[in-house]
Amino acid sequence: GPLPAALLAAAAGITLGGGVLGDAADHPVQAVLDVVVAGVLVVVLPRDGRTRLVAVLLTVPLSWVAARLLGVLSVLLG
Repeated sequence: GPLPAALLAAAAGITLGGGVLGDAADHPVQAVLDVVVAGVLVVVLPRDGRTRLVAVLLTVPLSWVAARLLGVLSVLLG
């Protein structure tokens, strides 16, 4: 369903938004592993095709949101 898909996409978004998009050249192994983990979360774990599709579609926007929120958290924590 849509709720499990959103939860899996959020987890993948946090994984991708945590830095893989910004510093992949500095940490290529971590970047590859982050993409693999995100792929497993949205492609392998969902058992239903509709859940898988929704998770894949939500991953990009939730990655953007996660990156922004992690940036705010970084500023707040110093």
